[in-house]
Amino acid sequence: MTAQHMQADADEVFATADGHLVVGTEPAAAWHDVSRHLATRLPQATLRNLVRVHGRDRVHPDGPDLTGVADTLIAHEIAHVIADQAGATFPRRWLAEAFANYALVTVLAETDLPGLQRVGTLAEAAMLLGDAAPCGGALDHPVGALDPVPSVLAHLALTRGVMAVYAHARSRPRARWFALARVEGQPQPDADHELGRMLARDVHPELGRLAARCEGWDAAQAKAA
Repeated sequence: MTAQHMQADADEVFATADGHLVVGTEPAAAWHDVSRHLATRLPQATLRNLVRVHGRDRVHPDGPDLTGVADTLIAHEIAHVIADQAGATFPRRWLAEAFANYALVTVLAETDLPGLQRVGTLAEAAMLLGDAAPCGGALDHPVGALDPVPSVLAHLALTRGVMAVYAHARSRPRARWFALARVEGQPQPDADHELGRMLARDVHPELGRLAARCEGWDAAQAKAA
């Protein structure tokens, strides 16, 4: 397990290189920045709903209190540890993060429905930011290249995709994905569109659509540059 798996770079939970989980005593301050970002960019009706579900942020009271979301993320990091110890490999960092988010969604759905609601409402709200929010593929940048806010938004884009998978087929696609990731010598697609086809065929169609969205966002960013 490496530090590159730190959830959204704004979390108080991460794993060390030797697989130990480090859990802070309180959520990282960067979560307040995420709350402020949402408060200044989301439609008012959406923002009111977030505040109703999450409560008010103590630093930016117009925004939602995201400490409840931060507290759930240990399941994400445990998934990384389990995948690494099992020898699972993913051809893109965003895929490893999506897999861990899928595990998080599964754990919350089975043990903490209010926690799943908090994560789900946040992910759906972030979708309304449109092109201003990065796709999960942004996580393929070098570790630390993204500021906490866009990193969180990229994770939320992945979370929307895996929540759709879970809603349709529960954890069965995750089990197939985990088995595929553990196959030694598994050929990895060279192009993103081939990766999307493989995910759609062997895991779940929604993951193929997620890969297509990431490819489209990357292409738009390259064109804008």
